[in-house]
Amino acid sequence: MFIKNNQEMELKGQITEVGAVEHLTSKNGQAFVRRQIIVTTVEQYPQSGVFSLSGDSAESFSCQVGQIVTVHFNLHTFTSQDGSKTFNKLDAWRLDY
Repeated sequence: MFIKNNQEMELKGQITEVGAVEHLTSKNGQAFVRRQIIVTTVEQYPQSGVFSLSGDSAESFSCQVGQIVTVHFNLHTFTSQDGSKTFNKLDAWRLDY
């Protein structure tokens, strides 16, 4: 379940997918590293979130599929330039396991 404590958001669940490390370039030309993981809650009606890890945490990530973790994250909302689409991004900044 998503929990918000003192402006901190977290989700406790099981890792269901671990993506490969991606080496990308931002719009302003800076290189960065990203890895995405999917965490699914273990409850009657499971909820899933796709979380992005970046920098050193993306490269040093050592958790396995099936492992129970608590993901601490920030939620960012973006709107396309033409205003026709809005989407969210979940940036993980800490994993407890």
